[in-house]
Amino acid sequence: KRIVVTGGAGRLGRYVIADLIDREYAVTAVDILPASGLNCEFVQSDRGDHGEVLRILGGADAVLHLGAVPGPTVASGPTTFRNNVLSTYNVVSAAAEAGLSKVVFASSLFTVGWAEDANRYWPEYVPMDEEHPLTPYEEYGLSKVVGEEICAACSRATGMPTVSLRITNVIQPEKFEQLPGSTPTL
Repeated sequence: KRIVVTGGAGRLGRYVIADLIDREYAVTAVDILPASGLNCEFVQSDRGDHGEVLRILGGADAVLHLGAVPGPTVASGPTTFRNNVLSTYNVVSAAAEAGLSKVVFASSLFTVGWAEDANRYWPEYVPMDEEHPLTPYEEYGLSKVVGEEICAACSRATGMPTVSLRITNVIQPEKFEQLPGSTPTL
């Protein structure tokens, strides 16, 4: 099976690609940034053009959409929202049009209101579940809420399964020592 991974040059993308290759999937990585050392086909693209995304997804079985502005402080709010929403729409709608079997979307805990300022957000209840209210504070979290809705609408319209994973943070092992507390072991 061939799986396309958007955001292939990113923090999470590199780990996902390595795991997929270990499991003997054919992988095509896509990213706006140049990438090296991925051990798979690589396409440099920003996913802002629906036709280009459709071409990239042609012949794939599934797509893991990890490509996005990766947080609320990386780019301006309008840039983050525009990039994340348009790229998610293009990837999900092109996946349905191309007949892919599944879309996995990297959403974020920012959808439920998690914020850079730890004093700004407290969940309404724990453990949290899919019924917890979505209360984003900024454009990044809002873009991920819209992304989840794009996935859900596509699933309703086409029957294609979509999965939205609310990822909280991805930290490379070389940055573990910057975390408060003890260093995690691998």
